[in-house]
Amino acid sequence: MKVYYVKDRSIIYIVAAIVCLSIIFTGIRIIDKFETEEKVEKTVEVVELNVFTDLISNSNTFFGNVYKNKYDKESFLINIKSKLIGKLNIDKNLIKTQLPAIINMAEEPQLSSRGSKKDLDENEETFHQIQGDTDYEALGDISFIGEEEVIEVGNLGISKEKALEKIKNIDKPKSISVAKNKPYIMIYHTHATEAYLPNHDGGFRSRDKNYNMIKIGDIITEKLIEKGHPVKHIETTHDYPSYNASYSRARSTIEKELKGEKNLRVLIDIHRDGVSPGASYYDRIKKESVVQIDGKKVGTFKFVVGNDTPNKDKVLQFANYIKSVSDMMYPGLCLKPIIKPYGKFNQYLSDYSLLMEVGSNVNTLEETERTADYVSEILDVALKGMVN
Repeated sequence: MKVYYVKDRSIIYIVAAIVCLSIIFTGIRIIDKFETEEKVEKTVEVVELNVFTDLISNSNTFFGNVYKNKYDKESFLINIKSKLIGKLNIDKNLIKTQLPAIINMAEEPQLSSRGSKKDLDENEETFHQIQGDTDYEALGDISFIGEEEVIEVGNLGISKEKALEKIKNIDKPKSISVAKNKPYIMIYHTHATEAYLPNHDGGFRSRDKNYNMIKIGDIITEKLIEKGHPVKHIETTHDYPSYNASYSRARSTIEKELKGEKNLRVLIDIHRDGVSPGASYYDRIKKESVVQIDGKKVGTFKFVVGNDTPNKDKVLQFANYIKSVSDMMYPGLCLKPIIKPYGKFNQYLSDYSLLMEVGSNVNTLEETERTADYVSEILDVALKGMVN
């Protein structure tokens, strides 16, 4: 009797994952029989995935074209992923850990003239996700922050001079040596079209740089230059016309700049946070999104670190150092850094990378312009404490 061995074990994993999915969908149908008629109608739409037709479509060009024409989908795996996460409301991280073959295959980057598959960070576009590639999207029912919700923090901090003395004794990244007559800071925007309230276009995004992240970058750049820190501000829009692969395009920009100017050491990617009005944590985000300094509302800011970046510890140390300086000068202005469970966000390109979220879509542009002023003061002190 001949015994055959499967050389590519990934096939076994994929088959096992598909079998698990088939069991899940079968179980849903059985359980659904005991539900109300209303739930039956809702669930039938989800479970009628024609799984076996989909399996064939993934391995056969003819059936694949039939599937694409019927469902207007590039891949049946993407359709399954969207059903699990969108319709059944199953957490993506759960699917990723239990059925990694499905998620990894469904998120496989599409090759294009912009670059190769290796140019994309796995799962990078799950961050700041916006559906579709339309110009703008409606913000929805966003409420402004009332005076009673604002915390006064301006009189709690210490002066710039005292902060410069105090940071000598706190944990900080390794000092860097730069030519101070040339830019050593680069500010750029992976998602430049992110916008605030009230957006004159009435959407999540705007291509008008007077209303989007480029405006915030301009303010920080101008203030830092005034304080003696040469800055190069890249105004390239990496997320338009397509939001997909924004990080890949941003990386191409960064690598080009780093190749042309070795003095660039500090890389700051400026975003704004985003939250849906229907999210369970909306009220908390709204409350945390603003403080009061000298009687005026100021949007809070925070840093994000990708768990998959190989230099995560150094990037996090740099972010925590900036936060420590902020806490000295303006307590409460900088929120705790967030470590995303997956993603690199191009932070591996420098140990002095910052992905900074200045305010969110519940802040006004005016509030975040003030944030930019204070961020420049904080960066001024922090950088003077570690740049030679």
